[in-house]
Amino acid sequence: MIDFRPIPVLYQIGNFKIYSWGFMFTVAFIVALIFIVNEAKKRKIEEKHIYHSALLSLIGVIIGARIFYVVEHLSHFLNNH
Repeated sequence: MIDFRPIPVLYQIGNFKIYSWGFMFTVAFIVALIFIVNEAKKRKIEEKHIYHSALLSLIGVIIGARIFYVVEHLSHFLNNH
């Protein structure tokens, strides 16, 4: 069996931490956006539409993840108001 232990914090400068999951999410988002923009150019879709969609998707992901976290830990939030 492969013993795999992810590194939770990649870099830390003072109190500022860069977490591995956040870094990988950012890299994946940027790489996907590059591929999507290249495909949009081939299909003659304006880049501004792609960037607007990407921004709205990113905002939706952040808000949706927070809502999911609150719902999953609802008892904690209700007990510690």
